[in-house]
Formats: sequence, structure tokens, C-alpha cells
Amino acid sequence: INPDEAGRADLIFSPHDHIDHCHGGTMVPMTRNTDAICIAPESSARKMREFGIAEDRIRQVQPGDVVEFRDVTLYIYPAYDANEVYAVTYVVESGGVRLFVSGDTSDGPALATVAENHRLDYALLAFGRTWYMDEEQCLAVARKLRPKILLPFHWEFWRNHTGDIQKLFKLYFDQKPDFDIKILLIGDSIPLTS
Repeated sequence: INPDEAGRADLIFSPHDHIDHCHGGTMVPMTRNTDAICIAPESSARKMREFGIAEDRIRQVQPGDVVEFRDVTLYIYPAYDANEVYAVTYVVESGGVRLFVSGDTSDGPALATVAENHRLDYALLAFGRTWYMDEEQCLAVARKLRPKILLPFHWEFWRNHTGDIQKLFKLYFDQKPDFDIKILLIGDSIPLTS
């Protein structure tokens, strides 16, 4: 989606300040053309201020916070991202649907807490080489979170860090976990239903 064409948005949330999760060229037009509130940990909130996003449009969060906005509730949990100390993960709940957004997190103790506190419909997990969970780690974290559907991402995005989608599927079918898996490419969408 061209961010200049976004005319409706309630919330824009960022798990950390890396360019693919907190991008001025995307966020500024979206905030200019909508009434969206930006939800962000300290590092992303700092960047948003540098982009010129108004302070009253930024809600800085940390693990343990809960943000309610209209029909959406965001639960903020710790992330385990060696490259970003302020990173967070989110559980987004709306209309009875619960989506886990990992950012670039690896496995960590808070993920078991997420599973205890929320019956997830979807888990968006980053996997790939070097910066992200590998295929085995991604499936292990998904088993811990127990979503109905795993949505792997980042495996196709950065050329030098791509994940092996064939290996992921082989492991998935060998292990036969209790969740489905759906592969989305950039530009795809999926209706979020429980």
C-alpha cells in the first residue's frame, strides 16, 4: 500500500526503531492523512519525534502496559532482540480475534506468559538467517505460543537474511504441530477471524 493513499487508520504500532518497523516515509504520510495514534517503545517513539510526528499522536509504551483504543486492546510484552534493548512485542485483540506481533524477537520467558494469558488466533513470527529465529526456532516458539495460525514473515524480505521456506515446511509437516501455517508475501493480506 502506498502510505500516501492511506485514508483510514486508528493505530500505528512499532515494536522497535529499525527502518523496516519504524519508517518515516511510511509513518509521516499515514499520520498526516489519518487520525491514527502511534504506539511505540522508547526507541521508536524517539524516532517518531525526529520524523516530526506530534507528541499528542505518540503513546510511548513498555512491557506490562495495556492500551485500549476504541475496539482494540494492545497488550505489551518484552521482546528478546539483541539488536534493540527497547523492543517490545504486542498482542492485538479486537472483535474476539487475538494476533501476536513479534517484531524481531527471539525466544524468551515472556512468550510462555503470552500463551498463558491469551488464546492466540494468529502469531506473526520473524524467521530467517542471522538476525531472526531459524526455521526450527520459529516452529518451537509457535508451539509455545499455540496460535491457530502461524504467519511467518521476514524470511523473504532481506536478501542476505532470507529463511529457507522449504525447510520450514518440511519441519512443519515432519513435526505436525497443532496449528496451521499460512505464507504471506509483501502486498498480501489476510482477513483476521477467530
